[in-house]
Amino acid sequence: MYCNGFSEMYRKLSVIRPTLINRKGPILLHDNTRPNERDVDFVDSRPHSFFIDGVNKLVGRWQRCINCNHFYFE
Repeated sequence: MYCNGFSEMYRKLSVIRPTLINRKGPILLHDNTRPNERDVDFVDSRPHSFFIDGVNKLVGRWQRCINCNHFYFE
């Protein structure tokens, strides 16, 4: 969703203002929403079980890391 909107904006800018697209380095900023509002929206959008399950899975993931001597695994 977000990437599609960004790609569309980039495409339109390349036609309307090519000098903005052909620059070196980033120039675009996005989202006037305060960061804490986005965080609260995300947390509020998830059920409690989402967080409980995530925390409960950490123990198993940490144990896998320890068992693999801290090497990368999938």
